[in-house]
Amino acid sequence: MVLLWLAAAALAQPSAGAKAAPQPERKFMMWKVSSPAGTSPAGTAYLLGSIHLASSSIYPLPPAIEDAFAASKTLVVEVNLNDLDRQRLTTEMMQAGMYAEGDGLSRHVPKGVLSALDDFCVRHGQLPRGAFERFRPWLAALMVSIVPYMEKGEDPNSGIDMHFMNEAGPGQRIQELETADFQLKLLSSFNDEEQVKSLDAALHTSDEDAEKLERAYFAADQPTLIRMIEEGNGLKSATRKLIYDRNPRMADGVENCMKTAAPCFVVVGAAHLIGEEGVVRILQQRHYQVESVDAVAAAR
Repeated sequence: MVLLWLAAAALAQPSAGAKAAPQPERKFMMWKVSSPAGTSPAGTAYLLGSIHLASSSIYPLPPAIEDAFAASKTLVVEVNLNDLDRQRLTTEMMQAGMYAEGDGLSRHVPKGVLSALDDFCVRHGQLPRGAFERFRPWLAALMVSIVPYMEKGEDPNSGIDMHFMNEAGPGQRIQELETADFQLKLLSSFNDEEQVKSLDAALHTSDEDAEKLERAYFAADQPTLIRMIEEGNGLKSATRKLIYDRNPRMADGVENCMKTAAPCFVVVGAAHLIGEEGVVRILQQRHYQVESVDAVAAAR
C-alpha cells in the first residue's frame, strides 16, 4: 500500500550501517498463470507476493524471479510509485489523517490504548508522544506498525515492488491496479471502532511478532501469514476492506494484462495473493491454470 511507503519514507533516517548477518534460505511466493485452454491470445502472467519494506540483504532475488521479470513486457503493481506527486500525496495524507486544531487523539481513544502508546514511544523514540496527538487512529496505527521494521534497517526503497519499478527498462511499461487516491480514501474511511482497534492491535504487536511475520513470509508459510495479518488489522471488517474486498479487482487487472501474447509480471502485497479469497484462488475459480514457481534463494 502506497501510504505505508510514504509513512516509512517520512520516518527514514540515514543508517549507520549494520553488519551483514548470514542469510538463511528464503522462499518467495510466486505463481505462473496461463490462460484457459482455447483462449487467444494465450496470455501468461507471473504473480509475485511482495513486502513493501525490506532490507537490501534480500537481493539479488532468485533467478527464477528475475528471469520472469526480464521476459515480461508489462510490470503490474498496486500503485506506480515512480509516477506520484509524493509531496501532494503526503500533504493529503496528513490532512486526512490529522485532527483539527484543538482536537486530538486523547479525546477519541480509550485510556488503555493511550497508555500503550505512551509505552511504545518510550521504547522506540522514533516519534515523540506529542507528535501522535494530532494523528487520527488510522494514521497513528500506520506509523506504529512500521517502526519495528525501520529500526531493523528495513527501507521502503528496498521493497520488492519498488525494486522492480526501478528495474523496469525502456521496453517495459508499468500498469497500476489502483490509484494512490483510492488507497488514501480507503484508509481514511475506516469507522471509529475500526481505527481504534487497528491502533490497539499495532501497539500490541511486539518486535518478536514482526520477526515472526517476516520469517513466515520468507518460509512461504501462508497459514501463518494470513493469521498474523488478520490479527494485526484488529477487526475482521478492517481486514475485509484492506485485503479481501480489493482482491477481485486485482484479479481483473491480471486478466486484463493477459489479453496480449506478451507476458506480464504482477507484484502486489503477498496478503492479496494467498488464502481462499486471494487472487490466486480467484483466478483458479475463473478457470485459469495457476502453478507455483520454485523461487528459492540459497543461504549465504
